[in-house]
Amino acid sequence: MHRELPEVIVASMRTVIPDYNSLFDIVPPMGREMERLGCVCDIPEYCFNIE
Repeated sequence: MHRELPEVIVASMRTVIPDYNSLFDIVPPMGREMERLGCVCDIPEYCFNIE
């Protein structure tokens, strides 16, 4: 079965965090920067992490 995905613009951030709790110090500033730049999240909102 072949499925097509809609074209999207992706926001990307690459960083190394020392532990899981540090994620909560990194994600909010990224969201504020996206808002400042006028980014809009479509529904459904997708998130992808590489661990």
